[in-house]
Amino acid sequence: MKIDNFLIKLSLSTELILAATLILFSHYFIFKNLDNADKILIIAMYIIILLVNLCKIPVATAVIFAQKFFYKLLFLFTLLLLVFVSFETYLQTFELYIVNYNFIDEYNQNYNLIFFFLSFVLSIVGSIFALAGLYIRKKDEDKKIMQYYKEF
Repeated sequence: MKIDNFLIKLSLSTELILAATLILFSHYFIFKNLDNADKILIIAMYIIILLVNLCKIPVATAVIFAQKFFYKLLFLFTLLLLVFVSFETYLQTFELYIVNYNFIDEYNQNYNLIFFFLSFVLSIVGSIFALAGLYIRKKDEDKKIMQYYKEF
């Protein structure tokens, strides 16, 4: 298997696993302690995060394969917004976990920093794998095109 295909499949599976893990994590730890209005909000939030995670890979593809600088910049901005949305969702889930389990106040700051860093890493990991795999694929395609023109 080529490394670019592996990285793209790894990024897609990472995004899907993260969304599923987030939903299961919140259902197990958070969902039981909420009233119905909050449960509807949480369900809507997880539908959105599932859609956002599914949109990251196509937008990363558009960033790599766009021809004009304006479109590259536009798609990069869109990808950054998608990463920010998923970062905020992961952080919100961890904060709900902290609120529902009432950690001791002196440890609360340490957990907030750990959860902030973990949310950041989880939100960018799939996009990084996708961008790396797509960049390798683009370079291979450019190399094949240049070789074709040299032979022609």
